[in-house]
Amino acid sequence: MTYRVRYHQRANDDLRRISGWITEFSGQQVARRKLLEIRASIRKLSVFPHRGARRDQILPGLRLLPVDDQTVASYVIDEANGEVLVLTVSYAGSDWMTRSLERS
Repeated sequence: MTYRVRYHQRANDDLRRISGWITEFSGQQVARRKLLEIRASIRKLSVFPHRGARRDQILPGLRLLPVDDQTVASYVIDEANGEVLVLTVSYAGSDWMTRSLERS
């Protein structure tokens, strides 16, 4: 089964913020490349949605996917609709827990 991956509106804000930070410190090309890598990793959830570690103690059904050394994505799976909803994309230690709870 292939799942549809969609982003919470504020997760898209997270990506824009990450792009801004990276652009500021490393330039636009590096930021563009990093965002492509992040999106590619998250896109793989369409085939393997259960690979992220469960974080039920924070929010029932919440999963956490380490994208790279500095990036994690939190998400929930809607089995009935075959959908993965990305709640947050966090970079360099930003608070994914609080934002996941706010967006659930």
